Amino acid sequence: MVKDIEIFRNSCFELLNLIEPLSKEDVNSVEYDFINNKKFLIKSGYDYKLNALVTFLFTDKHINNNYSRKIIKRRIYKFIADLKTNPETDKPKLIDSFFNSTVLFPNIEKYTIIRFVQNLNIDSEIAIGNVSLLKYSTSSYKNLLASMTTSSKKDEFIEAVLKYNDDEDVNCVAVAHIEAGDNDKALQKTDAKIEDALSIFRLYAIDSNFGIKGSLNSYSTSAIISMPNKTVQSSTHRHNMWLDADISSDSLKDIKNDGYTNIKKIVDRRDLYKGDVASLEERLIRAINTFGSVLTNPENPENIIKLFTVLEILLLTQKDSKSINLGERVALVNYPLFDISNRDKFLEEKQKRVDIKTKIATLYKHRNSLVHEGQSEVNKHDYRLILIETQACIINIAKIIDKYPNYDDFIKVIIDTIEDAKMSILLRF
Repeated sequence: MVKDIEIFRNSCFELLNLIEPLSKEDVNSVEYDFINNKKFLIKSGYDYKLNALVTFLFTDKHINNNYSRKIIKRRIYKFIADLKTNPETDKPKLIDSFFNSTVLFPNIEKYTIIRFVQNLNIDSEIAIGNVSLLKYSTSSYKNLLASMTTSSKKDEFIEAVLKYNDDEDVNCVAVAHIEAGDNDKALQKTDAKIEDALSIFRLYAIDSNFGIKGSLNSYSTSAIISMPNKTVQSSTHRHNMWLDADISSDSLKDIKNDGYTNIKKIVDRRDLYKGDVASLEERLIRAINTFGSVLTNPENPENIIKLFTVLEILLLTQKDSKSINLGERVALVNYPLFDISNRDKFLEEKQKRVDIKTKIATLYKHRNSLVHEGQSEVNKHDYRLILIETQACIINIAKIIDKYPNYDDFIKVIIDTIEDAKMSILLRF
């Protein structure tokens, strides 16, 4: 901590040397920045050093997870301007005080944020992680807004919000409970968590044509933020979430055995391991989000790159051969050959395993052509095949993920099973 303060202090002094207050005479002859009602000349190198300082601060995981880079940068920017014109001679004391203050890093607070989800029809509340998805109606939305504030002017605010946002295409609202150090970070975290939830729905709600359901479009609309002091504001720089799907509580019960329950548990505790590549849980959520992005634009030929990225996230280490190992592992996960007693089904599954191994290797060459040459000859049939196999791979891993929290353990089981199969005439690839 002492070292961090020293670096921060030294950086602030460097910034002080690159900013000068301007007199009325100077203003007419140079470009200037208007900061805190005063005019300053910003010298070359200022922005670079300011960005470097902010980057240094954001190497701290706590800061990165809870504060907006843009907001922190703005606070330092204003502080340096104030410090430059402050008659106090003990500048180090002022800098240290600012570094340790809640002005730079406010206390972490709890926010409630509402986002609109279009064309997602649900018949009851669904909760995933910190996000609750609620069936939308004007009356229920009005009650929800009323619960978010104790202001004496809440009725006027609610009517204004309803006038602006009562959209007939909105079938669902997402309510997120987020902890953050500022509004901007709270919104960022909210959108990320809602995307996690919607990606899971896309995985399970896609229809036989793939992509008709699960589309995502951006709209300039507002997020409603209930801040710690129970005031409410409307932010207009976020977009609507669009998910064309019908999801009933009964349908969710049906997919619990398809890994949905495990995925939901993972999302509920994701903050514990987010970014940990050694965790199979983190890899699974990254894979689901990437797969969900494919379904938002199903006609894009570059989607085959994303689909292979999903499979690589789930099934490969950096040492593996992508074209060889990937096909074997997809085949094993999707066609495990459990039912040896049923000879006909067993032989059918065995042939599927051989076919998908070969097809994955072939399609990977097309994927490489698209990456390196900008073109690919993947036809709709092959694209659909890799889409189906990728979806199946995600769901099959979700079913067993509670047995393998560590990614290395999971991959070892996959590799050992494949080696055993290669040694067996009955199971051979």
